[in-house]
Amino acid sequence: MNISTLSLFLVFFGGGMGSVFRFLFSKWIKTPITDFPTATFITNILACVVLGMLSNYLGEAKQENEKIMAALFMTGFCGGFSTFSTLNLETYQLIQASSYQTAFLYCFANVVLGFVGIALGFWIINLLK
Repeated sequence: MNISTLSLFLVFFGGGMGSVFRFLFSKWIKTPITDFPTATFITNILACVVLGMLSNYLGEAKQENEKIMAALFMTGFCGGFSTFSTLNLETYQLIQASSYQTAFLYCFANVVLGFVGIALGFWIINLLK
């Protein structure tokens, strides 16, 4: 396995950007009165759409510029921006608070709409080609 210093830096930098965007986004999207974790939910779906678009656009990233874009945005930015661990923590907290229906809805909606987000990303890039 040949991992370049540039690739490591791009993943590091992209992950930092994604994390900062997630933090700002969570402050911008105010959680409504319900206990549903809206900011994390929207962040996860948006990250799926972006990842789907990038995956479709870059394909297997054979050219050097595609590899750079994949490291920076797919692995780095989307990895830092998406919040799978937060999704699981919030689900656990909902269960601890006996909000079983909300916990189920939250998990189910993240998985299903995350998949739809990936498909939407592919569809958007196919339209632009």
